[in-house]
Formats: sequence, C-alpha cells, structure tokens
Amino acid sequence: MPAPPEVWTLEDLANLPEDGRRYEIVDGELHVSPAPGPPHQFALHRFCVALDKGLPPDLAIMPGIDIDMGHTMLIPDVSVVVTSAMRGASLARPADVRLAVEIVSPSSVKMDRLLKPERYAAAGIPSYWRIEPGGNDAELTIFVYELDGDKYRETVVIEAGEQVTVDRPFRVTLAPAQFIL
Repeated sequence: MPAPPEVWTLEDLANLPEDGRRYEIVDGELHVSPAPGPPHQFALHRFCVALDKGLPPDLAIMPGIDIDMGHTMLIPDVSVVVTSAMRGASLARPADVRLAVEIVSPSSVKMDRLLKPERYAAAGIPSYWRIEPGGNDAELTIFVYELDGDKYRETVVIEAGEQVTVDRPFRVTLAPAQFIL
C-alpha cells in the first residue's frame, strides 16, 4: 500500500473509498469524520425543506457539496449557492456560496464552532449558520452569523421553542423544534 501524501489534494480525495465518511482537507491535511447519524440526517432534511420555502430562483440548496478553497476543501452540511455557478460544476467556489450551514455532531464540535467558520469567513462566504443540539435530544439552537470584515458576527440566536424570521441571505422562518427527530 502506498504511503499517504504529505499534502492532500482534491485528486487524492478522488482515490478514497466512498464509505459514508466525510473527507475534508484543511491546509493540505486530511480530516475524516464518521457518517452522520439519524438525528443529524433528519435535521438536515427538515432544514433543507424550511430553506426551500423562501429560496429565490437564482439560488440552490446543495447538501454536502465540496467548497474548494485551494489547500483547504470543506464540506458544509448545507450550502446555498448561486444556481448558475453549479451547472456542470463538481465543486463550489467560495464566491458562489451565499450560506454555509453546519449541523453539529459530537465528532464535529471543534470543527463546526472554530475551524470551519474561520475558514468560511476568510473565504468571504457572507453567512454562516450553526445548528447545535442542546442538553437533551429535544432541543436545538440555531446560531446565525453574518460576515463583518473578515470575521463572522453573531446576529441571531434562535432557541428551542422560538420561531424567528431572518432576512439574509434571503427571507426564511426558522423554528428549531421542526428539525428534531
């Protein structure tokens, strides 16, 4: 078996098995996450349905699409991208992404709270949202961030039991309770 590359590239990723794991590259290093479980996937599906209700025709919801940032390639749980930019494309470019969303799992806390928002902001992605489980399985909180210079600024926190309408990157009403299995 050949030794793994010192610096991982998109071409190297293409040679990995399709085994349900999420393979991402951060500064040329490979990061592997386990396949998401049922609560995560349920929240993902319901979140996409909620987003679709307010989605303008020039934007598309893309769950699990790769975003190419050079030596870093990240895969948000959900991206909202410019539709025309995705026709015939296999990867998204940061300039075409309007929103990156992460649904936090136990194995992704550090990446979703720290590393990914830092990288998305540095790439110029205007909005970042994080859906995070609470202390028990019946609670989720949605954190909404908007790009302010080269960092995200928290603009809204939607707690369990609340329903809030946000206006960016487009108008949509979010209620964390609808994303719980």
